[in-house]
Amino acid sequence: MRESYTLKCDFGYLERQTKKEIIKTCIFFGISVSIFILGVIITKMRNPEYTIWQARNNMLTLAAVLGLLPAARQFVSMLMFLKNKKHHLDEDKHNQLLAVNQDFLHIRYDLFMTSYDNTFPILSMTMAQDTLIGYTESRNFKFDECYKHIKSMLAKNGLKVGTIKIFDDFGKYKDRVKALAESGTPQTDNEKAVLRLMENLSL
Repeated sequence: MRESYTLKCDFGYLERQTKKEIIKTCIFFGISVSIFILGVIITKMRNPEYTIWQARNNMLTLAAVLGLLPAARQFVSMLMFLKNKKHHLDEDKHNQLLAVNQDFLHIRYDLFMTSYDNTFPILSMTMAQDTLIGYTESRNFKFDECYKHIKSMLAKNGLKVGTIKIFDDFGKYKDRVKALAESGTPQTDNEKAVLRLMENLSL
């Protein structure tokens, strides 16, 4: 059962955030359009002889145009989420991870990272025993480029990881999560910081 309030990289984040981005975009554009229409109506009431074309020349029209700037920025954000919302872990696999993890490891979901040349959709990721692991279903995933990108970002933020491994086989990923959870070794502050950085690098 998904929670009604989803934080970034919680399970179901991309799906829920996409809906929020659509709503926010509609609101932003709706505000600008409403301001423009209000300005035309007020100007027309004050000057009945004006045509609608003439009535648009008012300060509210300027405010409406300026309001399109954040609306356009929000529109781009919405497009990014619409394009990438398919990259999420399905509920059955999520439940399997919950069963083997038993709430021991902090696991992140729906990570979509980008570098200058590549995109890296990682459906699940966690870290323990100095090992950062993840799972992807992308057929064209650039593993070596992803490792280089993550190591570069870690170095820039003063963080270290012993091993990075992204799996494209869910069974192997689940088994690794289970082994890390059953080891009983709690995640260190460095490992939690690495996961927070992975969240920040994600869409």
